[in-house]
Amino acid sequence: MIFVFLSGVAGALFGMSYKLRVQLKLDYRQVLIAGGVWSLLLSAAAVVSFREPIYSLSALLIGVPYGVTLTLSMIIYFRVVEKTKLNISWTFIQLSVVVPFGLSVIAYGESISWREAAGIALIFATILLLGLARPRRKKHGGADARAIGGLFLAFLFTGLTQCFPKIYQTLPGAHPTTTVLLYASLGMILFAGGLRKRSDTPQVAGKDRDALTAKRRPLTVLLFSLYMSATRLAIPLFLLLALQSVKGAVVFPLRTMLNILLLVLASYLFYQERLKLSEALGIPVAIAAITLLTV
Repeated sequence: MIFVFLSGVAGALFGMSYKLRVQLKLDYRQVLIAGGVWSLLLSAAAVVSFREPIYSLSALLIGVPYGVTLTLSMIIYFRVVEKTKLNISWTFIQLSVVVPFGLSVIAYGESISWREAAGIALIFATILLLGLARPRRKKHGGADARAIGGLFLAFLFTGLTQCFPKIYQTLPGAHPTTTVLLYASLGMILFAGGLRKRSDTPQVAGKDRDALTAKRRPLTVLLFSLYMSATRLAIPLFLLLALQSVKGAVVFPLRTMLNILLLVLASYLFYQERLKLSEALGIPVAIAAITLLTV
């Protein structure tokens, strides 16, 4: 269970990086390319350290599509998080756990006990409680509608990315853990490198422009990308390790719940995002769900 917890921590830290990018006003194309390079270097170092093979057909078949799908989901969420509260949007997207959970139960026939079923049901109840608040509709413009549409797209692609670790472990042959992350990083670089150059940072003048330029120094991009890449790589790494001993029907919901609780706590402490009563009710429900799944 320790790997499930670590994956949840990594997920929360990764989620915080989206808000941090908005605060730093960094161009997401630069972040994705630099992040892909960092991911490639980190995963290559892990492959060498753990003496895993550089080439693996299963890692290639899963890793590259995983990297491409993950990058696409990141691009969509980069835009969404600018228009909605971090704890609401991140919580809503975590409903995508229904995709890997359904894959584990339906496609791979994993059974669950009544206690586990109760815990999983409470997890989905928590997600609904924490995601009840929605962006206010504006009388003019379609920003909110675009944000909601982006949330659903991010929901879809995030669900797909969570399926890759489970599919990978069920393929025939060896499943080197860090090699698949190496190919995922390659897929990320290839996809991000093909994006058109575009800055989502508004144009400003005078001292504000100078301050903005300072924030967007190459060193800032490199350091931020290192943080985002390290946390992003840790999520599937710990998931793969957890799936070796715990069934996916339990791993995915439990990891998602830990991810949400830590992200909600972080959004409250660092971004002063206050919880409504309906959202706050989700916290004791979440604790009950985790207890049922781990005791």
